Amino acid sequence: MKEFNRDALIERAENRCEVCYGGLGVMSVHHRRPRAMGGTKVAWINQPPNLLVICGTGTSGCHGLIESYRARSYEHGWLLHYGWLAEFTPFADLSGNWWLLVGNKKLTITTPFDSPNPSSIQPVGSVGLTNPKKKENDEFIY
Repeated sequence: MKEFNRDALIERAENRCEVCYGGLGVMSVHHRRPRAMGGTKVAWINQPPNLLVICGTGTSGCHGLIESYRARSYEHGWLLHYGWLAEFTPFADLSGNWWLLVGNKKLTITTPFDSPNPSSIQPVGSVGLTNPKKKENDEFIY
């Protein structure tokens, strides 16, 4: 499995945390779809759309935030559920901007479902999932 190019990821992030835009004093490369204990055979696990450059360690900075508040992390696209594909699932930064990672590029997109509150929605990770069900308030659940 080909390893990611750390320098290319840091360049994509413009030498800043992709979640809070802070500096990268202590930097981590975070897997949005986590590697399973013992590794994984998923070919795209180390590809740029599945990776975020973030500040901190697993207990500090944005990396600590992601690990400590997992429900929020899934809502913001910082973590991906099994079956969600990284290249089709945007993530939100702490300013409320939504981004789609395509190769080593980061594209800005409108907020999924035109919601004014990114913390209240599910990421658009419908690829690989079937039969979305519509709730009364026009939200989709999978």
